[in-house]
Amino acid sequence: MSTAVQLIPLGVAAIAAVPGLLAYRQSQRAKRQADVLERAKVDAQAYEDARKIYQAAIEQLEKTVERQDRELAEERRKRRELEQTGETLRKRIVTLEREIEKLRGPRPPGRR
Repeated sequence: MSTAVQLIPLGVAAIAAVPGLLAYRQSQRAKRQADVLERAKVDAQAYEDARKIYQAAIEQLEKTVERQDRELAEERRKRRELEQTGETLRKRIVTLEREIEKLRGPRPPGRR
């Protein structure tokens, strides 16, 4: 048999192997793309989970700030009320002291 005839089966085998090799490479490429897509899905899910956690934390902080604002406003109101009560009582004391002085009448010199 001639060398050319012997090479024909090898050529046919090589030609037959090309589609298989191409299919294998394409399947490997598809697998890599699927892996990339899966990692992206995992990353997206992790991002979404983190976003939900952060959003819940922010909402909780906002509620805390609102509550503290209300508490601060109430404490300021109470302080103003106490200041007004104190001022009213000071005025009443001054009035009562003047009334007592009037009721006691004039004092002799040297006595207080």
